[in-house]
Amino acid sequence: MNENDLRKFEQLSEAIYGPNDNDRKEAERQLSMFQKLDNYPKLLLILDKSTNSQALFFASTQITKIITNHWNTINNDKKTDLRNYLITYLAKNAYNIPKFVLLSFLQLIGRITKLGWLEDQNTRDLPDLIKKYFIQVNNPQLSVVGLTMLNNIIQEMNTLTTRKSLTQHRKIAVSFRDLALRGIFETSLSTLKDILRNINGTGLSIGNNLNQQNETLCDESLELALSALRFDFVGIFPDESTEDIGTIQIPSAWRPLFEESDTLELFWNLYACLKTPKLLKNILQILVLLCSIRRSLFTGDEERKQFLSKFIDGMSNVLKLRHGLNDQDTYHEFCRLLARIKSNFQLNEFVACKNYVQWLDLSATFSTESFKSLEWSHQAIYYILNLWSRLVASKPYLKSEHESYLEKYVPEICKQYIISRLEYARACALDDCMDNPLDHKENLDEQLDAIPQLIHFDYKISGQQLYELFDPVLIMYQECINNGVASIELLREIELKLTWLTYIIGSVIGKRFVSSVSTEEAEIMDANLSARILKIIPFLDNRLKRYAHYSYINDEGLHHLEFALLFFMKNFKKAYLGDSMSNPTASKVFTRLNELLSIGDQLPLLNIFIGKIASNLKIWARNDAIVTETMLLFDDIASGYSSSKLASKLDATKYLLTNHGPENFPFLNEITNLRQRTAFYRTLCKLLFLQNYSEDDFLAFIKPLEVISDKLSSINNPEQFKQDSVKNALIGWCRDLRGVVVGCTNKRTYTFFFDWFFDKYSGILEKAAQVWYDNQFVMNSLLKFLSDFVLNKNQRIAFSYSSPHGILMFKKTSSILTNYGQRLNNVPIRKEPYEEKYKGICTSMNILSRCLAGKYCNFGVFELYNDPALNDVLNTVMRLALGIPLSEILAYPKLMKAYYGLMEILFQEHTQTIIKFETPVFLQILHSLEEGVGLEDLSLSSQVCSCLDNLFTFYYYQAKKNTQDAQVLMNHLKQNESVIPNMLTQFFRIIMFEECGNQWSLSRTMLVLIVLNPGFFEDLKQRIIASIGTDQERALKITEAFDKLMEGVDMNLESKARDKFTGNLITFRQDVRNFL
Repeated sequence: MNENDLRKFEQLSEAIYGPNDNDRKEAERQLSMFQKLDNYPKLLLILDKSTNSQALFFASTQITKIITNHWNTINNDKKTDLRNYLITYLAKNAYNIPKFVLLSFLQLIGRITKLGWLEDQNTRDLPDLIKKYFIQVNNPQLSVVGLTMLNNIIQEMNTLTTRKSLTQHRKIAVSFRDLALRGIFETSLSTLKDILRNINGTGLSIGNNLNQQNETLCDESLELALSALRFDFVGIFPDESTEDIGTIQIPSAWRPLFEESDTLELFWNLYACLKTPKLLKNILQILVLLCSIRRSLFTGDEERKQFLSKFIDGMSNVLKLRHGLNDQDTYHEFCRLLARIKSNFQLNEFVACKNYVQWLDLSATFSTESFKSLEWSHQAIYYILNLWSRLVASKPYLKSEHESYLEKYVPEICKQYIISRLEYARACALDDCMDNPLDHKENLDEQLDAIPQLIHFDYKISGQQLYELFDPVLIMYQECINNGVASIELLREIELKLTWLTYIIGSVIGKRFVSSVSTEEAEIMDANLSARILKIIPFLDNRLKRYAHYSYINDEGLHHLEFALLFFMKNFKKAYLGDSMSNPTASKVFTRLNELLSIGDQLPLLNIFIGKIASNLKIWARNDAIVTETMLLFDDIASGYSSSKLASKLDATKYLLTNHGPENFPFLNEITNLRQRTAFYRTLCKLLFLQNYSEDDFLAFIKPLEVISDKLSSINNPEQFKQDSVKNALIGWCRDLRGVVVGCTNKRTYTFFFDWFFDKYSGILEKAAQVWYDNQFVMNSLLKFLSDFVLNKNQRIAFSYSSPHGILMFKKTSSILTNYGQRLNNVPIRKEPYEEKYKGICTSMNILSRCLAGKYCNFGVFELYNDPALNDVLNTVMRLALGIPLSEILAYPKLMKAYYGLMEILFQEHTQTIIKFETPVFLQILHSLEEGVGLEDLSLSSQVCSCLDNLFTFYYYQAKKNTQDAQVLMNHLKQNESVIPNMLTQFFRIIMFEECGNQWSLSRTMLVLIVLNPGFFEDLKQRIIASIGTDQERALKITEAFDKLMEGVDMNLESKARDKFTGNLITFRQDVRNFL
């Protein structure tokens, strides 16, 4: 490569990362040649001669790809030379090149180290060489480079590399862990000790700008320690080995670092000396990991106690001085440390520590102050609650002469938490711009998961605190509603406070823990709290009535209160209306509720719940979030065995079953509630079909839907059918019927629906497909209903032997899909291909799959009587599917699943029909199957293997009989004779080089391909052996592996031969992957 070539390469490298699209595409085209192994020497030359950062980045990135893809092909001496060159280059130039180029070089060194770790002792010595030549006390700049290099090696070792199986990755990672990781961790410790000595010796602070080099060195040392502790010590969680997994599985060889040395003191001392927030945060992250070390690492209880004591003392010092906690990130990490420390140590060990009482007192003070710090505690409050809930959970198992003193602090913690939430409500009501925690469901759920255990710890005191906090707010709300003089701000504040209290009470009732009170006392307290919540409902109803029509739609305070009430009802249902209540009438809950609200058993309470559900569906029709949560509660009640039986007896439920039209439930008219329409009718059907029911009951239930059904059925003019009012009615009608048909789960209920719908109303679907084929919203609703209508789940579609309904049903489905598909072909894609076209095709494929697999139609009838229904729908749907580029099919998971699911059924039951397609169409299908073999989704890959197995097994047996079908298939394959060879080559590549979880499926197809083309199998075998090169030992081993592969396997497709080949293939894969 001369100077001109180098300049051109640099210009193209700048263009490829530049802003101009055309220049970038041209540069990509010209530089694509550097992806080949032949140009590896040129890339090395560029690294040596160029100073252009983009050129260096591109060259190093391409070398990394080449090294990864062709590792076994490159000479060992070249690998060593490249590694040595890179290290020397970085030693000289690391300070002068941009960071993105430096990271690319470091990744390349890490990749070389990982790939060569098990092969070369020099590679295994690399970490020691880096420590020897780079980590120097008097040269912080060079030390930073060395530490960064070691850090990248750890990260590379911890990442599952392309073309390396999980087993190979595990071998490398475990070897690296045993040979090098501890030494690297000790390097970070020794560097940090030098820094600490420097600070103590000079009195300088790392936070001072004069010590920028030392600050960077400290930062890199801490990052290296973090990477070492985050390493996947077990070797089974690549890329997921963070502290969130739980226990850190430190090897036993590391024990002296934590029992005999001052490792823990080092980090606490550093924390006390440093000021920079980023460094303090990293130290706390390391401490979080250290307190998660597996318990069995320590020699005994005394050593573990000493280790915990160091943590207790360190945290106590931080809590006393509040050093670093004025930074939000540092504060957050310290809260995480508080939560994590309890997860790995028992309360017995805590109370035995010398300074436990002081730590507990300081932690309680910190917790209450954190609750009051509204702007910071939002993200970290869960960790504080988690600490106390874990401490409380351990109290029943405390077996020690020491006191826990939790009784002194926990009730106050609960009180201050609740008060802080009420303060939050007040602040949010006054300031619309303030971030409301109620808007963050995940954080809210975490808090509601932890607080019940604290309240149940001393339920008598905490319950009384809840009464005292709740009652004034409820009284004020009642006065505001009755008098009607309150300001909007005051009402919003009260409702947000009630929201928090309702959430907390709902979580307390929904979770039962070991409590200081008896079960009966706990139930009475549950009833007292529940009665207060139930009193809110009529006040809220009165409040809503005072609004003008839909003017409350944007009132966030009301939204949150509605969500909280639904949360409470769901939890109360789980605790006292569920199947777990063996004798509800004996429960003290209903005894107390009867005294307070005249609710003596489950029925009147459930009636309140059903009434609230009906009210929400009417009032909040335009709020899809509330409608969705309401429907979840309704479905929860209808799905429970006891609650559904009780609900079905209620007059409110009986009213719902016969008055469920949009005139009573306006949410059915809202386009945003389409999914909830389906859920609504599915849930109603659950209640309808629960007990003794007759066809008359079903007809009475379905009568409100007959009105719109008759209107749609009576429209015969296509222009009239294309009006917007008809469109909206049609979408809603399909959604409603879909809910009904999904709710028909057995033969009897499905027959009721079929008899009502098929003869009289199925023609509506045909008309709609002809008129609205180009409207995605109409067709998606229609096709989804049709998909559920033809689904034979639980064998619910079972017509009598003399009934033609199965055939008629398929003919009608065929007509709908054919009408839709033939017109859809001519519809252009405007913007979103999936939404506009692919989604409908996907559902059409699912419909056809369900029909073909339903076993309620004899498809032989169509050919016997020359009925084109089957061929028409097959041709139409296949034309639609094959009209989508394969890359697009593979890009959309639902589309891919539908396509390959249809292929599996077609090749299983209708192979004779498939082979009659035109040769280009048939070969396109084969190509799509060939691509599908290598899919990461093993279920889809297995489906593809099943398709190929069925096809070529059919060919094998038909060829033996010399049938017409065999000749047709042979003519197809002659147009592309490389099909079988290419497939067999692909199968062997997967078996030999890739992670493979479906060997059984692959083996069945591989044997068929070998039997059909034994000559090519021999050629392929010789080519694979020849690719080994001059390594005679490996060539001999792979030859033996191939010989064993066919040992005892007859060249036929009998079960014995298939099973023997499957067993041999497993052995072949293990043998080959061991030496390749």
